[in-house]
Amino acid sequence: MEKFLEYLEEEYSSELITDYQKIQYADVIYNVISTADGYSIYARLDKKYQLDGSFEDALIYEEYGLYPLIADSLRDGLKVYIEDEDWLEGIKDEFEEEFEEELEEEEY
Repeated sequence: MEKFLEYLEEEYSSELITDYQKIQYADVIYNVISTADGYSIYARLDKKYQLDGSFEDALIYEEYGLYPLIADSLRDGLKVYIEDEDWLEGIKDEFEEEFEEELEEEEY
């Protein structure tokens, strides 16, 4: 995973932050919110902890729908905080093709 995080930094000048102690450095924050009826929704927040965008754009109802949004933020060169490190694999999958090409180029 370390190689992937280095790739993001080199290719997009972005950073994926998983340490809550460094959340203040994030441009955008993705976290999970539990509803009163036991469901989870995922929110995209700005650095002031406000919804980032319209209500419909900033709330995601399925975890798999979160990964493309995080990937877009990273491609935009943002510093992105994610609440759950388990999301890393899903985020990496969004970059799979281009990241694999980069690894192949390094081998030559």
